[in-house]
Amino acid sequence: MHILFLVPYPLKEAPSQRFRFEQYLPKLDEAGYSYAVQSFLTPKAWKKFYKPGNYFSKAVGFLGGYLRRAQMLFQLHKYDVVFIHRELSPAGPPLLSWLIAKVWKKKIVYDFDDAIWLTNYSDNNKLFAWLKSYGNSKALMRRSWKNSCGNHWLVEQAKFFNQNSFYIPTTIDTVNSHDRIRTINLDSPVIGWTGSHSTISYLENILPQLHALHKKRPFELVVISNLPPEFTFPSMRFVKWNAHTEIDDLLQIDIGLMPLPDSRWAEGKCGLKALQYMSLGIVPVVSPIGVNTSIVTHQLNGIHVSDEMWAEELYTLLTSPESTLEMSRKTRELIIDQYSVLANEAKFLHLFA
Repeated sequence: MHILFLVPYPLKEAPSQRFRFEQYLPKLDEAGYSYAVQSFLTPKAWKKFYKPGNYFSKAVGFLGGYLRRAQMLFQLHKYDVVFIHRELSPAGPPLLSWLIAKVWKKKIVYDFDDAIWLTNYSDNNKLFAWLKSYGNSKALMRRSWKNSCGNHWLVEQAKFFNQNSFYIPTTIDTVNSHDRIRTINLDSPVIGWTGSHSTISYLENILPQLHALHKKRPFELVVISNLPPEFTFPSMRFVKWNAHTEIDDLLQIDIGLMPLPDSRWAEGKCGLKALQYMSLGIVPVVSPIGVNTSIVTHQLNGIHVSDEMWAEELYTLLTSPESTLEMSRKTRELIIDQYSVLANEAKFLHLFA
């Protein structure tokens, strides 16, 4: 079996790639598969992609990506399966997927962990938003041999186009990376959030409630992201995301936040923040939207927070150390049983069978 991975971003950079397929690559080696990975963006282009401005550099990066995709077509005869994560290209008609599936007759495994057919783009790249072809994902779903979907809601949507759509959860490597446990200390509590700049607006939405909480029960707010937040907060500490220090940085947090809006886009999210928190014994506090309701069981291994209750629920956690510690002890069990690489290795390998 020879597999070609066609992905948007360089390896070891984007969370969706790291937790959807990259951590399974050693498993493919062990199973005797051969594979190659081609990213649309080079590491140099990726570093500039989400920064404001740099429009000429971004355009050059995009052009280079399309040239690599065109060159890829002449290498397809070497491969049995083409694994596509999220998208083949950021813009343009769905010609590439048609060529791969219909002309070269290759089996496509299409993997996605967001409702990527819905309009969504970074403010730093809104100049190019009109070029984005959101309908391409639907064409890919139809043309694929199998669709690998990050939650059950995404499976339901994909089955409108292709019945060979399967649930493969976003997973955590509990052996080689997320292999430690946070010792909760509510004497000097740390509440944290991790994510990219494109989702930090969800954290901003609950800032008034975090301010109200801070006045009643002071805490440190740690924000782990690729870019610093544009807002201020008492006792806030920004930690620039770094793959090499990611686990150490997360282990500074006692309580992890995952606010989400009540929207169709949020329904497609796959709960990565909650999964990361829980794998390390960090108590997750989440909006009960989409997959969050199946990952986090309220008051057992985390907290569901609706509407304007963030300050109240967090205050209860900070002032109830025994129950908070008990929740912390139950978080990792679920991850190992249902959301670990070990628990889902066979499902992933079956995508190629």
